[in-house]
Amino acid sequence: MPFDTARQMTIYGCFQEQATFVIYVKQEQRAKELGDECLSTIFRLNARDEIAHCRFYEDVVRVLLEEDREGTLRDIAHVAKHFEMPGVGIVPNYEERVAVMREEGKVDRGGFLQKVFFPVLKYLEVTRHELQAAAWASKEADKHSTAAE
Repeated sequence: MPFDTARQMTIYGCFQEQATFVIYVKQEQRAKELGDECLSTIFRLNARDEIAHCRFYEDVVRVLLEEDREGTLRDIAHVAKHFEMPGVGIVPNYEERVAVMREEGKVDRGGFLQKVFFPVLKYLEVTRHELQAAAWASKEADKHSTAAE
């Protein structure tokens, strides 16, 4: 598991499911361009499944924000900073495969921000300013706890 707490894993789920949704939508479009209706349908169904998972995680995170907004904001900032897709460290030759995906117009860093990160924040009704403030507060708290040790 890439993160230590259930809340962080739930936030991770938002980003990971949204990213996978974006990838499937692009694959669906590509299959349509190639005239492969069967493959296009498969990708469309997979995309619908991924966005449903994403919405579930986002709804849970909304509840977490109601219960502990500051802590949840810190965790969103932490997960965003350390986010990696699940294949990192598992899939052989992952970096080479990602390079091919980027060449094919899949999700690069800019695409991740535009199609994954910002839409999730918008759905959660979290502003970038709030997130930056939470990240800064977390960084300062880490400095003070390290100094106290």
